[in-house]
Amino acid sequence: MAFQAEMVISVVDGKTYIVKLNAVGQGSPIATSEPLEALDFGKLPTNVVTRRKFTMINRGKRTEMIVWENEKNIEADPQKKSKKEKEKTEEAEKPVDTRPACIEITPKIAMLTPDQTETFTISATATEQWSVSETLRCMTVNPTNNKQKLIFVSNISAQFNHPLLEIKPRNVLFQWFYSHDAAPKVMDQSVSLKNVSAFPLTFSIKPVAPFSLPQGDNGERCIDADQTTQYSILFNPEFKGDKTTTSVSAKWILSYKDHPQKDQLDISAEVNYPNLGFNTQIVNFGSTINESDKSVEVFAKNPSKMPVEFQWIFEKSDDDVLPEGKTVREIFDIKPINGIIQPGIL
Repeated sequence: MAFQAEMVISVVDGKTYIVKLNAVGQGSPIATSEPLEALDFGKLPTNVVTRRKFTMINRGKRTEMIVWENEKNIEADPQKKSKKEKEKTEEAEKPVDTRPACIEITPKIAMLTPDQTETFTISATATEQWSVSETLRCMTVNPTNNKQKLIFVSNISAQFNHPLLEIKPRNVLFQWFYSHDAAPKVMDQSVSLKNVSAFPLTFSIKPVAPFSLPQGDNGERCIDADQTTQYSILFNPEFKGDKTTTSVSAKWILSYKDHPQKDQLDISAEVNYPNLGFNTQIVNFGSTINESDKSVEVFAKNPSKMPVEFQWIFEKSDDDVLPEGKTVREIFDIKPINGIIQPGIL
């Protein structure tokens, strides 16, 4: 655009001079609220849309049509390339990145009248971990001949990473052993979670019985980068109520807000009572010859991780006489009648 004006120079007690001024404007009358040549989003979580806003103002005297394009989309669409761009691409012969563009701008097209301001939003998102570098081109379009003029080139970068927690320990084990001197109590173990991502994380965990969180803890946490939080995991060894040795395990799933990634805690417990397991619950001697002995072997195993001390006691006492006129001990005997069986021993 050309500008013309006159400058009058008046000299006291002298001559007046008129200087003609001529100027030709270069560049674009479109201005931005911040520099856009290089814009770094920094480290971002995957699967989350991050946005930045800026404004553009038309300082010119005519309406301008603004068009934004991502060069990656132009490269992916051969019809949008100019002849020179096609030749340049053919000469380079570099592998084509088939991943979709991660950077978008809205609106892509805007009409700016003189002194009008328009707000634009740049969005960044990716589903996988990688470093993004994409270029946005801003052009004005002449409405009469559709001729485009490049006015801005903005290089946008971002580093996308999955949410990452350092969980210690990932495997939680409760071990409880019966004692004559102590009543069973609810057991407690802590799990530490440190945010080693470069951005804040919001997550929650879903308890699975027979393990639980303390009353009032809904499992939700929000921590900044490099911060640490804890979960207190509870276990009641009397959860079955049958006083038998048992093992139980569960997986607690940890979910991130607005992100599909899942992590898990493996929790297990061993409850040890002084129990014995037998290969049979019934001993049948069958037919036996008079005045003879017959024995039947019964195998007992200690399934717990603690020694088991045992002693056999007949339900009927030695004073009780059976219908045959004899006492229990005169008919049956058990050997050994007492002893100790170590863990895992048959």
